[in-house]
Amino acid sequence: MRNGLLHKQKPPTRMNWSGISTRQRVCNLDGSQALCTIKRGIMTNKEKAEMYEKIRKHGEILLKLFPEAKEKNPVKLCKSLRRYERKISAITLALCNGEIDQEEADKDLDRLYIKVDMILLSEPQERVAFFINRDPRGYALKIPTEDQRIKEYGLYRDLGGYGILAPNFDPDYCMTSPADKA
Repeated sequence: MRNGLLHKQKPPTRMNWSGISTRQRVCNLDGSQALCTIKRGIMTNKEKAEMYEKIRKHGEILLKLFPEAKEKNPVKLCKSLRRYERKISAITLALCNGEIDQEEADKDLDRLYIKVDMILLSEPQERVAFFINRDPRGYALKIPTEDQRIKEYGLYRDLGGYGILAPNFDPDYCMTSPADKA
């Protein structure tokens, strides 16, 4: 209030989104749009090389855990598991949001579990147990904390200590692992 008069606020200016990737756009709860603090939407060659090195190392660890895996290329193995990770995560999120019922989710998750098991082809006597985490807030494909090979091989882990079969190595995705700090 200045001189007894109310100042009208200027209406918000319309954002010019040309040249800004969709990864940088954010919708606020009130429906307005703002620019997010993501530094970019395109990886540099150095970041891409670092990401593929992490994927390769993780794939080699998986091949130690699952020596009979159908795919012997560590990068292809990781990418294949990551595709199933995303599918399973979408199902668990839909279940959590009430978009699908429990029976449908169970059927789909059982089918995907069998497909992942077929990729890994673990021998029954030396089976590395993995499970599907049904909480949509975390990774979906995990190995129980009781398996000592998680620490021995340096497999990526979540904060609960579970081994992660298909972590996200995208540099825009913030991921830390106790294995990195050990």
